[in-house]
Amino acid sequence: MNRYTKLLALGMSAFLSGCISNYQYFARGEVTTVANERRDAVMYWQKDEGRLWYGEKYQQTDSDINIRICQETTKIFALSEERLLELPSKSGDVKVARIDDTGNLVNLETAEQLREGSGCGLILVEGKAVDNDALQEGMRPEVSILCKNDSKPERYPAVRVYQFNAVERKKSDDDRRAPNPCLGP
Repeated sequence: MNRYTKLLALGMSAFLSGCISNYQYFARGEVTTVANERRDAVMYWQKDEGRLWYGEKYQQTDSDINIRICQETTKIFALSEERLLELPSKSGDVKVARIDDTGNLVNLETAEQLREGSGCGLILVEGKAVDNDALQEGMRPEVSILCKNDSKPERYPAVRVYQFNAVERKKSDDDRRAPNPCLGP
């Protein structure tokens, strides 16, 4: 293959791929542990955005929604079968609250033993459970924690709805480093 053919092939592939960039979206907030300690937290995810070679707008979320809590493990919210962002339950979890139709947290009269993978938390916007396409820059997401685990009480923050700051975005670095959750809201 001569030099001209290589340059033509490279140019055509650049033209056909369009202009797509990867962005990291994030929102900072604060949660309360079951020991009633306040901890800084950050919610973040990755999203590809741009235009395809023929001009159509392109957006694709390419990660789950992660919530890192300062000095604790990361919580991962994934799309459920109902296409809502849910925190999957683990062994021994019990659901003690739910979100009603108005977006308020309501305690259950009796705790509900969950099978693994059931919803232990939801991400809300304006009191409504959402999917990852609904989370946009400038929105103020809420994280609801609906479960607890008596044998591992540190597994989840205290049961309640936590308000996070407005979602921001930045162009992702090559290494896609997770934001530091200990920087405050």
